[in-house]
Parts: sequence; C-alpha cells; structure tokens
Amino acid sequence: DDRQGSAQETGEPLDVAIEGPGFIQVKVDGKTWLTRDGHLQVDAQGRLATGDGALIDPPITFPKGTAPDQISIAADGTVAAAGKKLGQIRLVTVANPAGLDGGADNRFQATNASGAVSAAPRTTTLHAGVLEASNVDMGDAMADLMDAQRSFQLASKAIQVADQALEIANGVKR
Repeated sequence: DDRQGSAQETGEPLDVAIEGPGFIQVKVDGKTWLTRDGHLQVDAQGRLATGDGALIDPPITFPKGTAPDQISIAADGTVAAAGKKLGQIRLVTVANPAGLDGGADNRFQATNASGAVSAAPRTTTLHAGVLEASNVDMGDAMADLMDAQRSFQLASKAIQVADQALEIANGVKR
C-alpha cells in the first residue's frame, strides 16, 4: 500500500517525512534501494544514514563534531550544517510503485514491473522534524487477520474430518 501515512511531529532535526510520491535513495552493500523511512542519523564515520544504517545516496558527510542541532534539512532535500550546504537528499520515484520488490527494513528495489528510478516530481517535498506514520488501517488489518484465522480453523477441521473418515475406513477393512 503506497498511500501516504499521517505526519507525526518529532522535533528531531534528522527526522524527515516525504510529502507526495517518492522515496529516499539509499545504498546497502553496494545495492541501491528506495525507502520512505525518514528516521535519519549520523553514523560513526559522519555519514547521513537511515536508522538501520543504510547510507543516503548520494552520500552526505558531516564535519567532525557537528551537533544535531546544527543540522538543517530543507524541503528540497538540501542538507546543511552550521549554515554550510553539505549535499542534497535525492528524492526519486518509479512509474509503478506497486511493482517494487520489497526487502527488509522498509526498503524496496526497482524491478521491470516498477519501471526505472527517476527524479521525484517537484511537488514532492521533505518536512524536517516530522516522521510519516504507518498507513495501515487497523480495522482492515484486524478483519483480514480474523478471516485468515477462520480459514485456518476451517482447513484444520476438514483435515480432522478426513482423518476420522480414513480411520473408520481402515477399521472396516479389518
């Protein structure tokens, strides 16, 4: 489900929410991934990364000793520390987000079905100090869970009935 989730203010300068269609491009083990996870951090080498350690692509490195309150992220993705521009978070999109291949930690990879990665529309922006919440509808999720549970119970009962029928047939044979 690629619908936008609601925005939750955190006040953290490295938290960003994407407004509009698009993803942040990251690298993990040399592979390019897409994510909407805007919980960013500075890793031990001073590089901007997601909360799970995926590096922002293209890389953005902070000078040693940069405090989080000195960092700012503009709506267009421009990252600055103490007023000095360090780089820009690249916002990208694909023609068919439903065709993306899901991976671990809220990351996706482009496929033939999704189309090639391209720049996100200019209307897609970042909001600093905000995170995008899950877009899962709890009512729908609970209904799906109950439906799956009932289906499992029905299948289990059918197996029990078949087992009993085979037991009776086995007893008649003797």
